[in-house]
Amino acid sequence: MIKAEFFTTESGSIKSFRIKGHSGYSDFGSDIVCASVSSSVMLAVNTAVEFFEVKLSLDVEEGDIKCGIREISSESDRLFKSLMSHLCEVSKEFPKNLKVVLSSV
Repeated sequence: MIKAEFFTTESGSIKSFRIKGHSGYSDFGSDIVCASVSSSVMLAVNTAVEFFEVKLSLDVEEGDIKCGIREISSESDRLFKSLMSHLCEVSKEFPKNLKVVLSSV
């Protein structure tokens, strides 16, 4: 199962997130849950950096990505909340393969 954990500030802004694990939905190369999560995360991170110039800290390993937002802005917050919302929708369709958690820091 993939666990997507989003961490918020006291005011509710997304401060960081971690996506870890493998969905186990299907074999490598044909796993639509993994593909959906991976492409969504890549789109959000690349958009944040390339178009909104959001300063991020990234740590990427096989099956594990940690992303910290160094300077929270309204753009970064809306972008990463939309990522969380999208992953919540995917998890509704594939509850055995993806779990989304919201945690306060």
